[in-house]
Amino acid sequence: MTGPHSDADAHPCINMPAPRKPLMRSGQVGPSKVDVVILTKNSMRPSLPETLASVYASVPVNRLIVVDGGSTDGTVDFLARQEKVLLIDDSNGNRATARQKGIECVETEVFAFVDSDIILQENWFAEALALLGPRVGAISTYPRYFGTAESTQRALEKMYGRPTRRRFDTAAALLRAEAVKGVRIPSEDEQVPSEDEFIGRTVERGGYQVLCVERPVAYHRESPHPADLMAKGRLLRAEGWRTARYMARQFFLSIPEGLFIWLYTGSFEAGRQRITNSTIAFYAYMTAPEAK
Repeated sequence: MTGPHSDADAHPCINMPAPRKPLMRSGQVGPSKVDVVILTKNSMRPSLPETLASVYASVPVNRLIVVDGGSTDGTVDFLARQEKVLLIDDSNGNRATARQKGIECVETEVFAFVDSDIILQENWFAEALALLGPRVGAISTYPRYFGTAESTQRALEKMYGRPTRRRFDTAAALLRAEAVKGVRIPSEDEQVPSEDEFIGRTVERGGYQVLCVERPVAYHRESPHPADLMAKGRLLRAEGWRTARYMARQFFLSIPEGLFIWLYTGSFEAGRQRITNSTIAFYAYMTAPEAK
């Protein structure tokens, strides 16, 4: 993502810090095993091995349901060597079809979405489960960042006066399977900016609350490698996930953002990287083939 999500208020997500007292009733026993859904496509870099290690360390995994979009970088071979993995091919699909297939394969009462570049803190599952009270259908935790990227995130939150992500996000989320039972995620819908938000709205339409929280902590391992930024920009256009207007706005916003990051953090490198990353992603988007 390049910059604060401009559709932040499009989805009415309840934003709150982790409550002091768990929302689950005292003595209530949580599920012993949960399915974890991960989407992959050439995901070895920046952190797939580290991501899986954090999942197995934090979550009592029933099955790791991996929906792969046609990886060619060794992702599939790596996953085939892991424990409890159900690997599903979605080479001709997109994020919407991949999420759909993942949900349809869930067999546990509660399940998790974890992105392939997310690192969960050791007690992520236990803390998220404690928030999943009777009226709560989904918990979405804000991804934090490492190093320079973390300084950038803090600066942008200061600049805009709010968290950089307020909408429901499946990067690190815990959901009741019942809350998304029978969901049909549209591949293309101008009223739905992302499959994440569609899932969040589905949970709310079922009468549940959706909570977006800062804790438990999940870290986003962002790759600054130019080749990865180019690939991301091309993918955004190929899949039709972002418009040219959105990408142009993010590019032009990166200039004042970069200056503010430099002044706020004292790191010229952090400010420069913000502008450089947005420039590369915008260039890749504009020179990529249009979505079919």
